[in-house]
Amino acid sequence: GAYAEVFADAKEGEDVTLINLGGEIDLVPKDVVIVKIPPIAEGGSRACDMEKIEEIFSQEFDRIGVLGTSARAITNYLNVYPDFEFATTEATCSAAEKGLRVLVFSVGKMTNRLINRLEKKGIIYCIEDVKKV
Repeated sequence: GAYAEVFADAKEGEDVTLINLGGEIDLVPKDVVIVKIPPIAEGGSRACDMEKIEEIFSQEFDRIGVLGTSARAITNYLNVYPDFEFATTEATCSAAEKGLRVLVFSVGKMTNRLINRLEKKGIIYCIEDVKKV
């Protein structure tokens, strides 16, 4: 385990300086769930199976990210503010490596870039295609 000493008193929720840090924290990477949204040219958020999206969203996630305007429309529909809206690919990888389960709503080719980065880093992921059939 890890250890440290607190340099000064602090109230709950305040930041505090730590000294004499040591040890290691074993982090267990978590998976990423990618909800693939059709591009606007294919209907965007209007072409999505919202029941399936709500079912996926009902799972437990530590962070939520968006890649693209249609993806942001989905989070608006779900009435949730995403944790990652900019630099989402990098933030997703970093969070997953630190043991946080991430849900990413992603549009079109942006999905491929995210997948490439996840594979390069060896992060487990699954893709949920939510386009109406």
